[in-house]
Amino acid sequence: RQLRSFQTENRPDTIFVCGQDDRQQPIKTNAEALMIAVPSIETLISSGIQHQHTNDGTDDGAAPIQTTIPLPNLQPKHVRDVLHGIYTGKIPFNDSARDNAAAH
Repeated sequence: RQLRSFQTENRPDTIFVCGQDDRQQPIKTNAEALMIAVPSIETLISSGIQHQHTNDGTDDGAAPIQTTIPLPNLQPKHVRDVLHGIYTGKIPFNDSARDNAAAH
């Protein structure tokens, strides 16, 4: 269920803005799901920029609070891989990561 939430960006209330300049990408996620899996991530989420998001008509009328967390020094793919690991309990490795690990 958590993985499906991450993959479909179900009820996102937190946006990690990763990368710089034209490589910058937003990654939407749900803070509650992250904090259940990794309680210590609350510090990072609490440090984000909070703003009122326009009500889309699906809630009880209250405009939801959305948190934006700038991560300019992290590549979007790496953040997605970490989030995937948090949601699934499995760390995705690609060939280049294995090659780098074997070289050290």
